[in-house]
Amino acid sequence: MREIIYKMLLGGGLEKFSAIDELKWYLLKGYKRLANPKVWGNLISQHREFKLRKTYLRSRPYIVQIEETNKCNLNCPMCYRRLQNRKYGEMSFENAKKIIDQFPYLLWISWGGWGEPLMCKDLFKMIDYCNNKGIGAGFITNGTLLTSNNIDKIVGAKFLRLGISIDSATPEKIRNYKNFEKMKENIKTLTELIELRGKFLPLRFVVTLMRKNLHDLKGIILLAKEVGIKHVHIHGVDVYDEQLRGSIYDLPSEKEIKSMLQEVLSLGRVQNIRVTYTGLFRRSAKVPLCKFPWTTCFIAWDGAVHPCCMYLEKSFGNVFETSFEDIWNSEDYQEFRKNMAEGNPDEICKVRCGGDQTYGK
Repeated sequence: MREIIYKMLLGGGLEKFSAIDELKWYLLKGYKRLANPKVWGNLISQHREFKLRKTYLRSRPYIVQIEETNKCNLNCPMCYRRLQNRKYGEMSFENAKKIIDQFPYLLWISWGGWGEPLMCKDLFKMIDYCNNKGIGAGFITNGTLLTSNNIDKIVGAKFLRLGISIDSATPEKIRNYKNFEKMKENIKTLTELIELRGKFLPLRFVVTLMRKNLHDLKGIILLAKEVGIKHVHIHGVDVYDEQLRGSIYDLPSEKEIKSMLQEVLSLGRVQNIRVTYTGLFRRSAKVPLCKFPWTTCFIAWDGAVHPCCMYLEKSFGNVFETSFEDIWNSEDYQEFRKNMAEGNPDEICKVRCGGDQTYGK
């Protein structure tokens, strides 16, 4: 039971909370949903079914990732989106409601996938809808569309956590920003408005670490200080294009990362910037059993249901054509869980999450 509470409350959706103030914020905003005994019953059931490696599940996800759009106004060289060969589009508010209403025990929605969330015209209507149900929301933006209108909606949201994806303090180094200085002004406007209204809104820079920007990390800390961001989260790049493997868009060596990380953490303490990190080092020889098939899913903008945002070549059904209840326990989904539990995951999983490494059971 303690493990369930810890993982649920500190999970913060698919993005972990990193400080006690964020956890308090989550409890304050989500207390009505958390007071529902059925929600806790579902969490306990989910925990038990995963431990027993059940393939037919009575529990339902309490966290989902919904891709409101896969359209983007940038074309980052390390982004997997350019290799997907998918049709571009965005989800409507009515379709988002159809999805949300099929999840009775939702506590959090991670909005976003392989696009820029602020390019979806109905994004804030979707967020308001789930917030009114006591469901938390989070999304990560590239920061280029932080207009005054969007800033006002962000600050006005009831239950929102925001990440701003920044990979370098030098605008032309990785991303082709058209007006980096204006974006910096907009981020500063956002942080100042949050402070002016006396609101707590979990806000952070999200940095994708690669060889190309290893030595820019300290500059990003200083940039965060300049614009009023108090939290920088660094995560490792995932390379799916073999042409990029071993290139400047791949991970640096472990030695290089550890050396730079010490300097970055030290600078963060001096500047009063909280620095957190995940996935900076190569995976070990044994990959732990993925919990996603038992706990969550990724729903693309067109309604296709996938086990996660990296598994897009196949879907288990479409929520606009078949109920999620039927998709969640379909023969294909159950077979997928069975193979995963037996240490023989789908080939897509092997390629994306460990290659030829050994999978834990």
